[in-house]
Amino acid sequence: MRLMKAMIGVIVLSTLAFSLAPACDGDNNTSEEPSDQVSPQATQPAEATEQNEEQPHFVGGSASATVDVAGRTLAFEGGDCGFGTDNQHLDMYIDEVLGKKYFGLTAGDNPALEHPRSAQGGGEFVEGEFFVWWATEGSPSSLREGTLTLASDLASGEFEGTDEGGEKVTGSFACN
Repeated sequence: MRLMKAMIGVIVLSTLAFSLAPACDGDNNTSEEPSDQVSPQATQPAEATEQNEEQPHFVGGSASATVDVAGRTLAFEGGDCGFGTDNQHLDMYIDEVLGKKYFGLTAGDNPALEHPRSAQGGGEFVEGEFFVWWATEGSPSSLREGTLTLASDLASGEFEGTDEGGEKVTGSFACN
């Protein structure tokens, strides 16, 4: 039950954060014309500054992930990555086709996790220190037990474990 509450909290917080990120990007352009600007690329997580101490630094449109489960490979792309102050946590969300296909991941010092700890420097995370969830065609699933390995810059990683149905799950993600 505690894990389910954490999962719901993570999903709600991540969805809210990523839906608000474009509105909070500091761009004062109020034109409804398409922009010629390219979405920022997630080559480096945010450096801590007085201005971003409380808010994660979001980068848009560059996230991708794959999930291998039950003999199928699911691919997700075009999402956002958010890095917390001093790279204490990573939040990633990819939403395609109006929420019928999505991927989400959170790791590190996020209060929605059962055992939050800093993601700074990457490394291996175990149950309660990260959460991965996805859906295809509206059928949600999540990594129930397993491990997550984050690169030292938090911009990529791999995960493995089992889903709710006991199926073996492996996957990878990147903030390019």
